Amino acid sequence: MTVDDGPIIETVADSFINITCHASASRPPVTVTWYSSLQNEATTTQNEAAGSVWTDSTLLADRKRYAVISVLTIRVNRSDNGRVYQCSAINVAMTTPVSATVRLTVHREQMSFSYQLSIS
Repeated sequence: MTVDDGPIIETVADSFINITCHASASRPPVTVTWYSSLQNEATTTQNEAAGSVWTDSTLLADRKRYAVISVLTIRVNRSDNGRVYQCSAINVAMTTPVSATVRLTVHREQMSFSYQLSIS
C-alpha cells in the first residue's frame, strides 16, 4: 500500500488536491477507507475523511489478483496544516487492514506580483 507524493504533501491554502492511494495484488479486491486527523488528535478518535472519493479496481495480467487505486479530493484550508490522511485497505481474505499515511504542510496562498518596466 502506498500513497503518492508522501510522506509529506506540501500545498497552499484554498486549493484542491488529490491524494492517491495504491493497493496492488489483492484477491479479492480490497475496500479502501480514508481517515483524517490532526497530529494532536488520538488515533482512536479518527473520523472518516471528508471529501470526494473515486476508487477503481483493475484485474492484473495473472487474471487472479487486483490492483486498486483510490483518490481522495479535498479542499485544503490553512487549518489543515499538520493534518494526517490515512488510506486503509481490507478484504475478506485479510485479518487486519493495511494502511499508508501522508501529512499536509499547508502554506499561505501564493502571492503573485506584477512588475511594470519603464524604459526612458
